[in-house]
Amino acid sequence: MLAEYDLYSAVLEGFYGWHEKTSRCLILRKVDNGELTIIDPIWYNGISTELIKMVIGYEFKNKEELQIFTFELQGVMLIGSTHNKEFKNTVFGENKISFDLYDSYQEERIWRKIEIGIKNNKIEFLTSTNPITNEMRTIEK
Repeated sequence: MLAEYDLYSAVLEGFYGWHEKTSRCLILRKVDNGELTIIDPIWYNGISTELIKMVIGYEFKNKEELQIFTFELQGVMLIGSTHNKEFKNTVFGENKISFDLYDSYQEERIWRKIEIGIKNNKIEFLTSTNPITNEMRTIEK
């Protein structure tokens, strides 16, 4: 689904007045024209709407392909993350996939609860919920 892109991970440095911030980011390079898309790390602005919109609407051949993709997506979303260390509790249901993103500030603290809506092996949406404030963000096409 991201076959038209080469994926890279690079350390980028930003300067904001007296402040310097260094972070690893995901960089997508479009194969046909070289256009670059920089995906901010998850700690910076939450789950990347731009990245998720690239996969919404994609139809998988079967549930196994969808499961493999889910674990690959989790790995890609963690690129550059220093405080959000791992996804746990991945559950594959008939109409959704759910998993939790844990942070490293407090052992066993869930930072976001994530659900991917599925219909006929096709990604329909992704919802990210802050379990403390119940603030919910849904990304759709």
